[in-house]
Amino acid sequence: MGLGILAYIHSQLPIIFYILCIIAFVATLAGRRQIGYYYFLFLLPFAYTVQKIHQYPLGTQVLNALLASLVIATFIYHTKKVRSVNSTPILLHVAVVLISFLYGFVNEGPFMTEEFGHFFRISLVKTYLYMPIMYWVTLAFLQEKEGERRRKTIVYFILFVVVLVDWRFWNSAHWRSHAHFNYGVRDVAFGSLGANHLSAFVVEYTAVAISLFLHYRNNKAKAFFFIVIAAAVYPIFYTYSRAGYVAIVMVLLWNGLFKKKVFFIALVGLVLAGGAVMHYLPQSVIERVTMTKTETGEIESSAESRIIIWEQGKELFLGSPIYGIGYQMVPTYINVHGLRNMHNYLFQMLVETGIIGFSIFIYLLYSAFRSGWRLFVQSTGSFDKGLGLGFCGCVLASVICNFFGDRWSFIEMQSYWWVLWAVCDSRIGRGNL
Repeated sequence: MGLGILAYIHSQLPIIFYILCIIAFVATLAGRRQIGYYYFLFLLPFAYTVQKIHQYPLGTQVLNALLASLVIATFIYHTKKVRSVNSTPILLHVAVVLISFLYGFVNEGPFMTEEFGHFFRISLVKTYLYMPIMYWVTLAFLQEKEGERRRKTIVYFILFVVVLVDWRFWNSAHWRSHAHFNYGVRDVAFGSLGANHLSAFVVEYTAVAISLFLHYRNNKAKAFFFIVIAAAVYPIFYTYSRAGYVAIVMVLLWNGLFKKKVFFIALVGLVLAGGAVMHYLPQSVIERVTMTKTETGEIESSAESRIIIWEQGKELFLGSPIYGIGYQMVPTYINVHGLRNMHNYLFQMLVETGIIGFSIFIYLLYSAFRSGWRLFVQSTGSFDKGLGLGFCGCVLASVICNFFGDRWSFIEMQSYWWVLWAVCDSRIGRGNL
């Protein structure tokens, strides 16, 4: 009986979420912005569920409507000027994206199709700009009298949603065999995105939980952060993302620099148990890590395709090094065995926006890292120290993951990055660290 009720509720989730979207939209415009804000944050990683809402009237516009209501409500109810210590890098980056996007209209790549044409680019740019908009909406939300309480609530809420994403992956994948690696076990990872995106999502935001666990002096909160960290272990291992493996190691090393006792104990443990660690590491993970070459010594197919893509990207960059070929124009110039992007987002930004746009993008990443670092160094509170150091780890993880592909331009996984940046900047901007 109980399982039948749960199955029925699960089947009705799309209509439930749809009705909640309407309620959140109306409540937000009526002045209860927190309802629309948290509901919007909740929906972002669950693209698969949002797609099921599309069957209802205006269902394809639910995220657009919620974000529009938040922007409108912010203009109506937030009377003060929204100030940011990082206005310059963000606005410069947005300007580059828009100008480069318009510049792309004068180009017609050899693989321009209806699927990968200008309407496709318009959709990508629109959704990409949601993220800096959410930065400003969050900043306004936090620059009010309840801002201090809201800062912690937003962080806890994001990490709670990350745990739900972890659980959803475990629920879909744990029954599959992981005795040996195969690509089939990765197809349940992250809705319309894939296993590499899920791994990046989990590592980036678990980085925040790790630093908060190590620095925040609140035992109940530590228990929650431990749950977040523990929940991340399964998806990090079994998404089989080599970028995710490198990123989580970097996050752990980063935290070890500031908790030397913990780092030293862990290092000694790894040295003493080195053989055992390799013995008990899942065989499928070992196979994934070591599969850059085949048994015959040839380069594994995915690695070989990337080398071809990067060579073509080099030629595109040399053809237009200053301004690039236009934002999101790479899919119209490259098609290697069905792969339509550079599989290195930093390189893709260099190819598409040129030296000027790429330099501003690096400036943006540096500014975000600097925000976390300033919060860690200047703050006297243990929560802010943990959050600041954790966001630095989040930035490092995002850079590493984007060396292996585009993990940046998808709102499903990267919006929380911008929100957490705004949370850090809201504290810095108050001038009372």
